[in-house]
Amino acid sequence: MHGMRANNDWIGTAYAVNDYKSLPPAINTMLNDKFPGYTISSVNREMKKDQMAYELQLKNGDSKTKLLVDDNGNIIKQKTIDK
Repeated sequence: MHGMRANNDWIGTAYAVNDYKSLPPAINTMLNDKFPGYTISSVNREMKKDQMAYELQLKNGDSKTKLLVDDNGNIIKQKTIDK
């Protein structure tokens, strides 16, 4: 599944995840901890070298954040999106 959108600046093979409950528990724990009040608007799962990573788009009102996390819930990259 290749063909990344132009506005997608993560490199790797991405798969859309539609069932957010299938995220590793460590990621859900981190989100509840660090991003209370945010909801997940999209999730892409991708392979980074030998590691699985997840690109999460979160939103809370007008505030949007894009996270890249590993399956242990560690944040690899974080970007706040301002309108």
